[in-house]
Amino acid sequence: MPPESVAPPAVTDDDPGGRTVRRLVTVVALAAVLPALYLPGRVHDFFDLKIYMRAMRWWAAGNPLYDYAQPDRVQGELYFTYPPFSALLLRPFALIPLGATIAIFTVLTVLGVVVTTRWLVRPVIARHNLPRAFVLTVAVLLVLAVESTRETITFGQINMLLVVLILADLLFAVPQGRRWAGVGVGLATALKLFPGIFIVYLLVCRRWWAAAVASATAAA
Repeated sequence: MPPESVAPPAVTDDDPGGRTVRRLVTVVALAAVLPALYLPGRVHDFFDLKIYMRAMRWWAAGNPLYDYAQPDRVQGELYFTYPPFSALLLRPFALIPLGATIAIFTVLTVLGVVVTTRWLVRPVIARHNLPRAFVLTVAVLLVLAVESTRETITFGQINMLLVVLILADLLFAVPQGRRWAGVGVGLATALKLFPGIFIVYLLVCRRWWAAAVASATAAA
């Protein structure tokens, strides 16, 4: 009598190997989609960053920074419109090749996405006991796929630096009542005036100390 054949164990939802394969396929599929999403952004060609750098070279040549004007067929003339603090941070980049500046800005933006996404999803991961590496990787890929992130990267903007500073304040310093609460919002406002709306937010929330620190930091 022939021996009974033994069927291989079925792969169930609880099978670790099956879960690993599905997670890997998900990550690879999301990562494969990103290049197609970024191709339309190539027309931006780091347009904003190139304006920053031309203005910095104009300034480095001894010209008044805010007299810089670049002709534009759509908007007439484009100027350097950021506050002086931004100019001080950007000034060293006038000494290095544009390609290196583009690479540095892109890497810093991606790092900003990773850091801020981790801050935001970490409580969700802990609350629901989710696989940390997988969820964080998927979240970062999804954030990179969002149009605003793509525009920030392909225009070569400094927006993610502002997001890091603001979230550091609002997620950690302000809730914990730290004495330096407000510094991040103040620095972001000094880099680009629009984040000053968060000073108003702090006032509305009656975070008087943080609002005062943010205002003083931006002014200083």
